[in-house]
Amino acid sequence: MQSISDANTIVVSGLPAGFKLGPGDYVEVRKSTFMRSLHRITLAATASAAGVVTLKIRFGLDLQVFTLPCTVHFEKPSCIMEMDSESFSLPKTWPNYNVQFTATELFLS
Repeated sequence: MQSISDANTIVVSGLPAGFKLGPGDYVEVRKSTFMRSLHRITLAATASAAGVVTLKIRFGLDLQVFTLPCTVHFEKPSCIMEMDSESFSLPKTWPNYNVQFTATELFLS
């Protein structure tokens, strides 16, 4: 990552010229192995001839946790989640065995 303009705007460098990203694509911002944040790109963007692109992201980056240097991942982006307590449900009637739960992004230092 080259810079963080604000919680919803990041600048990424080192991409191939003309690299295209579109609304709905995911980007992972990684501070360390266990400190990752997953975001959706909201506006189409194309890397310049120098391989630099400005990305608008949904769900603001936590600027207290994510400061430079950070890396950016587009292939298999991920984050670490923790299941919310008491949110787990498992219907016990056949054929409905769909597990449901909610989770919150977790930052481990």
